[in-house]
Amino acid sequence: MHRIIALLLALILVAAACGGDDGDDDTTSGGTDNGDDTSSDDGDEADSDGADEAAGGGDASGDGGGAADQGLVETLGLPECPVGAHLDTDGPVGIVMWHPYTAETEQAMEDVAAAFNAAQSDIVVSVEAQGSYGELLAKYRESINFDDLPAVAITDEGTFRDMVDSGTVLPAQSCVEAEGYELTDIDELVRQYYSLDGALWPAAMNVSTPVLFYNRDHFEAAGLDPDTPPATIEEVQAAAQVIKDAGVAETPLSFLMQGWFAETWLTGAGVPLVNADNGRAGNATEATFNGPEALEIFTRLQEMSDAGLMVAVSNTPGQLSHFLALATPGTASMVIETSTASTTIAGVLGGTSNLADLVAEAGIDGEILGTTDLAINIDVAPMPGLVEPGRIFISGGAYYMTASGSEAEQAAAWEFMKFLNQLEQQKVIHLKGSYLPINPAVVADAEVQTVWETDAAGQWLATAHAQLADIDPDFLGPAVGPFSEQRAAIDRALEDVILAGVDPQTALDTAEDEVNAALEAYTEANF
Repeated sequence: MHRIIALLLALILVAAACGGDDGDDDTTSGGTDNGDDTSSDDGDEADSDGADEAAGGGDASGDGGGAADQGLVETLGLPECPVGAHLDTDGPVGIVMWHPYTAETEQAMEDVAAAFNAAQSDIVVSVEAQGSYGELLAKYRESINFDDLPAVAITDEGTFRDMVDSGTVLPAQSCVEAEGYELTDIDELVRQYYSLDGALWPAAMNVSTPVLFYNRDHFEAAGLDPDTPPATIEEVQAAAQVIKDAGVAETPLSFLMQGWFAETWLTGAGVPLVNADNGRAGNATEATFNGPEALEIFTRLQEMSDAGLMVAVSNTPGQLSHFLALATPGTASMVIETSTASTTIAGVLGGTSNLADLVAEAGIDGEILGTTDLAINIDVAPMPGLVEPGRIFISGGAYYMTASGSEAEQAAAWEFMKFLNQLEQQKVIHLKGSYLPINPAVVADAEVQTVWETDAAGQWLATAHAQLADIDPDFLGPAVGPFSEQRAAIDRALEDVILAGVDPQTALDTAEDEVNAALEAYTEANF
């Protein structure tokens, strides 16, 4: 039966590996559909001046755009944004947005695009799924050679520096200055993360954070306080030992060997991954992560594996075993994963999803499942840190407007980006797509507050969102050109240490050499 359940969950959570390929850090999850109306507040037509509801203007208080940053486009030599050019064409301007999502998150993207298309008649947006983040990035890089890029592409946080250096992006800053637009629809810290030299590059973002999913019943059975979950890696190790010794779970921690988590632990401890101010003061040329903090992380993971406290799961695309362990009695009590998995785990593992319907949709004989009840008492805690909990960097997807299309297409993309950042669209992306809100107004919204207070997945997402307040604005996280290569090197090091028993320092030295080689190749190719 457990194998049957695992198969079912795998089909439903098919993209749940948070950084499973080329730095993916977003689980494609089935979000809670609260019946949100995806149309804008009043359905006004989107104008180029950004003042109406469909196009999404802000007030005059934004300190991240508009008058506060006038002159950056000229100072930095950024391309100009042809605001309003879509109005100079005969008929509507069609644009395409590439995204890496499936299931409820994909539906959320389609919903907001449909709402935008219905709200005005000058632009028609089509959204196209491209598989995973890694697959989308590969297609994007290939399409550069053929000058065949979409108007908008969503890539993960790790590609930030690469997208900037590619020369293919129309910076959001250019449109902000051209229009005098105030960026009050985007959280200031998120804007800072995706800015270089004060200039904002992506025009919209989907934000997620890593969290600790844990089984409250297991904690109680082992004599641990479920209201005081582990706050550090050391405490995770200690709790796992108590749970195992009590015979509650065979391998209390199910761990996906993913570089994203190591990067998060290091960033939370104030350790830069590369030089040049973590890649934010210019092109990075040297890896800097190989220090005592990284050694402690890798050593503790190896100790937990050797002691039978942890089952390690390879970081491959679509990998779900770390989730499925929570659904297998006596197997795992804790899983570290992305916050975007919240609604799926609440619906499926919490027993609220209709299993028969899900099985039918997957094309499997539903009779073999019977009426299995998967109700599990799961809760979420902030990401356990190296020194303290909740110290993370911003992860998720960023929406880049490309500069290769016509001026009309570029202007149309900007109108759509503003629309995406509005309150109603952000609510859809949050409540249905499971991403954390970037518009401050969403946090104060009555409907969202109700979901956060009363719904299990909503409570988990609220916990994930609260971590954003703990980010150090002076240490935002890495901006590395060959980020996917760096993450892959750290992934391999984790597997070597945990699966092959390689000495942690040796594995880190090898990863450092690989990252330095990638940085050198990137520098030669781009500078």
